[in-house]
Amino acid sequence: MDHEFERMLPKDAASIAAGIRFHHKISTDLLAKSTSPIDFIQRLMAADCDSDAIRFLAQAMPIRESIWWGLLCVWRVFGPTPEEKEVWAIQAAVNWVTDPSETRRRAASSAAHAVGNNTAPGCLTNAVFWSGGSIGKVGMPTVQAPETSAAKAVGGAILLAAAKVKKAPKCREFRREFILLGLEVARGKNLWNTPTSTKEASVNEHSAPHAEEEVVAST
Repeated sequence: MDHEFERMLPKDAASIAAGIRFHHKISTDLLAKSTSPIDFIQRLMAADCDSDAIRFLAQAMPIRESIWWGLLCVWRVFGPTPEEKEVWAIQAAVNWVTDPSETRRRAASSAAHAVGNNTAPGCLTNAVFWSGGSIGKVGMPTVQAPETSAAKAVGGAILLAAAKVKKAPKCREFRREFILLGLEVARGKNLWNTPTSTKEASVNEHSAPHAEEEVVAST
C-alpha cells in the first residue's frame, strides 16, 4: 500500500469490514485473501462486486472524507437538473464538510427530513448528522448514533445515486467511476476547499461539482 492510502486507510481490511453486510457472497472469500484495504477493493472490482467496494470504501475512510466522496458522486448524477430540496441538502452537507461545526451538523438533519431520508442527498445529510455528537434533541440527554451508521449512509447515498441511472450498463459505469473517485479522495486528492470567513463554500464554487470535474478529467 502506498503512503497516501496508509494515511487515509490505516486499518486492516477485516477490521473495516466487520460491520458491513456484503451483497455478494464472494466478497467474504475475497476479504480472507486480501492483504490490505486497497488490495481488497481491487479484488472486489476485479470480481465485479462494485457495490460492496463502495460500501467498504465508505467505511474505510475518515467520515469527513467519506461524506465528501459521497458529495462528488451524488452531484455527478443530480447536478445537471437538481430540485430545490436536493440543492439544499447537498449544500448542507458541503457546509459541514468545509466547516464541521455542531450548528451545521444539526442543520443537515433538517435538510435530510426535507428532501427525504431515502434519497441520495437525504442519506448524505443523515451521514453528516450521524457523524458525531448527540442525535437527540437539543437540551435532552445525549443519544449517540451507531458507530457505523454515518459511513453506511454514505455508501447508501452513492449506490442510490448510481441506481438513479435506469439502464443497467450505465449504472455499472457510474459505480465504477464512483469507486475511482473514492480512491482519489483516499489518496488525499480532490478534497474540499475550506472557505474563508467572508466567503462560504457553495455547490457552485468550492464544492462537489468543481472537485468532481477535476477527478473525472484525470482518470
